[in-house]
Amino acid sequence: MAWTPKLHISTLLDRVISAVESHRRWQLVATAMLSTLAVFAVFGATSNSRAEHARWGASSLVLIATSDLVSGTTLTEANTASVQAPQQFIARGAVTTLLVGMTTSRQLLSSSIITTLDLVSNANTTLPNGWRIVAFPADVIIPELAIGDIVDVVTAGLVVAANARVMTPATHERGVEIAVPADLAATVAAAVSNGDTSLVASG
Repeated sequence: MAWTPKLHISTLLDRVISAVESHRRWQLVATAMLSTLAVFAVFGATSNSRAEHARWGASSLVLIATSDLVSGTTLTEANTASVQAPQQFIARGAVTTLLVGMTTSRQLLSSSIITTLDLVSNANTTLPNGWRIVAFPADVIIPELAIGDIVDVVTAGLVVAANARVMTPATHERGVEIAVPADLAATVAAAVSNGDTSLVASG
C-alpha cells in the first residue's frame, strides 16, 4: 500500500487509540488490584474484630484509674480514663462516667476498674445533723478504715461512743476524723487527750 498523508494520519490515530486503550486497561487493572487489596484489608480487620469478639465476648465502656490512688483521692480526667473492657471482667457496679466530686473510699491500683464500692457516697461525707467531728491523732490504734465505716470509740476497755462514722481516710501519718453525736463529743475528745483510746470497727 502506498504511503499517503491520509494513511499516515490514520495510522497515527490507530496507534494513539491503541495506546489510550492500553493505558485504560492498565488503569482498570490497577483499580481492580487496589479494590481487591482494600477488600482484603477490610476483611482482615473484620475477621480480627470478630475473632476478638469471639474470644472475649461483648465489651462495655468503664472508668479505670490511670495511676495508683490512695483513699480520699478526688477523681479527675488526669487520674482516670474511659476504656472498653470485656464484660466478663467487669464487676457489678462498675462506673462508666466521671462525675464532679467523685472521691475514692479506699486505695486503688493503676488500671483498676472503678466501681461504686470504691467511691465515697454523699451520705458518708455529710455530717449528720447534731453530730460533731473529733480528730484522732496518728498514734491512736486505727484499723484499716474507709470513709463511711462505722466504728466504736473505746477507752480503758469501755465503749464511750458506739456507731461513730469515719469521715476522712485513716492513715498512720495524719490519723483520722470521726463523727459522733454532739452529746458524746466532749467525752470522746477528753478520751483522745488522755491517750488511752482506740477505734474498733463495727460488724
